Amino acid sequence: DGGAQAQDGTRESDIALQLAKLMLEENANSSIRLILTRAVDEYQHPVTKSELATKNNADLFVSLHAAADPDRNSSGIEIFVPSWDTLRHYTASYNFGNTIANKLSSIPAKVSIRQRKTGIWVINASTCPAVLIEAGYLTNPSDLQHLKNNAYMRNLARNILSGIESYLDKYGR
Repeated sequence: DGGAQAQDGTRESDIALQLAKLMLEENANSSIRLILTRAVDEYQHPVTKSELATKNNADLFVSLHAAADPDRNSSGIEIFVPSWDTLRHYTASYNFGNTIANKLSSIPAKVSIRQRKTGIWVINASTCPAVLIEAGYLTNPSDLQHLKNNAYMRNLARNILSGIESYLDKYGR
């Protein structure tokens, strides 16, 4: 399951994996150990991802994605947090998402924090603060151009990492 797909064939799974690998490359903080749920383009069930985080006693969980919408005007980065009634870590997840959003202010895209009850099972099942980041819209020409630009993606990775660091500095585990 490659997820959403752009008109030119760019797949969500490729964008998400690239962003995760760039985060690994850019992580210079020895106190932050990033664990990818996958190193190659392979489908993993959300339960497998959740179990991996639990097994590794994760302090935080970040699920990376790229969005699609029939409306080609939909654009920007969306950070999803569970609604208050679906996760025991709601407040911590909201604070985590907000911290990342603040660090993304230098990215040339609008950034919003949103909630929804469906389509976010993996963060609802998390045993730690969790966010789902839609890095942009594959169906928006401008977003797609950014998502295919390595310098942009590297900057996005750095800023997400900066948000993780800031959250841990302020709130700890």
